[in-house]
Amino acid sequence: MRDVVIGFYSGVLRKLLDDGAIALSDSVLIVCAGPQDEQVVRDLGSRDCTLTNLDPRAASSHQDAENLSYDDGSYILGSNNP
Repeated sequence: MRDVVIGFYSGVLRKLLDDGAIALSDSVLIVCAGPQDEQVVRDLGSRDCTLTNLDPRAASSHQDAENLSYDDGSYILGSNNP
């Protein structure tokens, strides 16, 4: 099951990359992230990705998804968005 989920997740991100909706250079924030998220973005080659989770062992940053400390506009939804 894990491989199916990772394959789907990776496939969706690859399609967004291929369509130009996102770019590997985009600043990406993944909340509630864990080891699978880290593996997928690393395998894709993302260069500016922040992973957050309430469990500091699960991601690179300890953040509450409802009270993030990042400034507005720190992350974009996709390279086609203003």
